[in-house]
Amino acid sequence: MKKTLLIIDPQNDFCEKNEIDISTNRPALAVPGSGEDMRNIINFIKNNELDEIVITLDTHSIIDIAHPMWWKKKNGDYPEIFTMISLEDIEKGIYTTSNPEHFEYSKNYIKSLEEQGKYKLIIWPEHCIQGTWGHNIYSELMEEIIKWSRKNNKNAQFFYKGTNEKTEHYSALKAEIVLDKNTDLNEDLLKILVNSDKLYVCGEALSHCVASTVKDLINNSDKDFHKNIFLLKNCTSSVAGFEKYGDDFINYLKEKGSHVI
Repeated sequence: MKKTLLIIDPQNDFCEKNEIDISTNRPALAVPGSGEDMRNIINFIKNNELDEIVITLDTHSIIDIAHPMWWKKKNGDYPEIFTMISLEDIEKGIYTTSNPEHFEYSKNYIKSLEEQGKYKLIIWPEHCIQGTWGHNIYSELMEEIIKWSRKNNKNAQFFYKGTNEKTEHYSALKAEIVLDKNTDLNEDLLKILVNSDKLYVCGEALSHCVASTVKDLINNSDKDFHKNIFLLKNCTSSVAGFEKYGDDFINYLKEKGSHVI
């Protein structure tokens, strides 16, 4: 029986500050409860025999469609973080793009989000910027992953998402709006995950990247694969203010017949 642990975006920018980290860095988008989540994931790795560990990494640049600098208000200021921008807002001139060349694309992008029932465009703090402390994996968890690799003579597998600044990429399997092969369904990752008899899922955040990844996984796997999915409920938390999204996702899993443990 093959057992796989999928850890979604266990990165410093999403995690409450590591108690042993003496640097002056601060998480950009810390999820309440994430510190305890990381400790629970560490204990899960210590106490369970696992055949695979798969880690996804949210990966962005400063200029990104979901970061403040992409947009500006009538007065020229960037929008505040956690602002939601709708098609109506753009049509009314409340928001436009900082780079005029991005305007038509961005307008059509938001239109597509709304037509497809995706998350509304949210302006997030600049986070998980490539090469920064915030992009790194929570240090104590990374230490445990390294121990697992040495013990099992096997590397953990890492998958990056979010590198295309023109589309959001909550799901590790597929971007919100597909633009090219790098934002389309990640067949390599999918193959690893569906080749699991027990797939344990954890990480940040339950309301967004965890939920989106698992839904894409269920929608792109055999009809009974949902029975192989085990959400580690005490190893994942929702972004503050979006707890209902997380609760709705848990209910979705239960209705599907997946396991919430």
